[in-house]
Amino acid sequence: MSVKLRKRSISGNRYSLYLDIYENSTRSYEFLKIYILKKPRTPLETQSNKDNLKLAETIKAKRELEINSHGSGYVPRDKQKVNFLLYFENFSKNYTKKDVRLVWGAYNYFKVFVNVDYLKPGDITEDLLIRFKEFLESKLKGETPANYFSKLKKVLRQAHKEKVFIDNPALYIVNKKNDNIKKDILTAEEIQILASTNCSNAEVKRAFLFSCITGLRFCDIARLAWQSIHGDMMKITQQKTNVPALINLNSTAIKILGTRANNKDLVFSLPSHTACLKHLRNWVCNAKITKKITWHCARHSFGTNLLFYGTDAKTASGLLGHTSMKYTERYLHIADSRKEQAINNLPEIIF
Repeated sequence: MSVKLRKRSISGNRYSLYLDIYENSTRSYEFLKIYILKKPRTPLETQSNKDNLKLAETIKAKRELEINSHGSGYVPRDKQKVNFLLYFENFSKNYTKKDVRLVWGAYNYFKVFVNVDYLKPGDITEDLLIRFKEFLESKLKGETPANYFSKLKKVLRQAHKEKVFIDNPALYIVNKKNDNIKKDILTAEEIQILASTNCSNAEVKRAFLFSCITGLRFCDIARLAWQSIHGDMMKITQQKTNVPALINLNSTAIKILGTRANNKDLVFSLPSHTACLKHLRNWVCNAKITKKITWHCARHSFGTNLLFYGTDAKTASGLLGHTSMKYTERYLHIADSRKEQAINNLPEIIF
């Protein structure tokens, strides 16, 4: 590591002073916008040169102290002025993995939370991040707050690598997911009510009911092609986990599928995710079901109903395509509570 004060000849019979910084096999330069005359002609010019050189030496010593004080290294002056909101937005635009929707969700909620257009790295403190985490938990349910916060932590790790931060302000913040499923569950009776109720979009109705009896997520339903259907079996690779799943199709599922088309054709012709949710909300309302139902409730309903009607946890885990039994155990708790409620709802016998 070294910080050297250097000068560069410029017009006007002057030198421009700058720092030559070498650390971890990387060289960077910081131009100080401090100038000295090559040939001072008066005592005043000579004194000005001395003062400017002293100021430059003071800045050099400060930079050396900053580098030695932080194991993560020196942050160049230009990166200290980066607009973190713009950095976050550009990160989201260039993010190419399948969970990009979560990255954009984190960005949008963070921008609403800070309610400003400019945040320099020094403004991103641990206290600010903890308050943002609490903000997410107050606005969102289930695992979404933790998922969004984890994406922000990913952005901060990348920014730290690129020396936007000297230290990662989120390093010691614990981000624990909420293991409790807070989404409403549709009982088998309620699914039947929906099946008997008119929906403004027949494809949405068909696809949602298919999710209820197969456990497919919306992302997998939307891209499901006929080549994945083999008689009474469905073989897919889940988009979220990239894990293959082999799912048995009962007579209801086969009936919902209808007439087979070409292998590469989509099974369901659906509008956008937003439009699907709008049709779903209206449909649920028409069915006079008062629960707050999202598309993912279909998957939760499938998992819970499997266990409620006696499927063992290992089989249910395989049908859901879970990578760990701990995910299936969440449905088991809800199924057990439903069984307890069913027993408590039996009429009292007087004797």
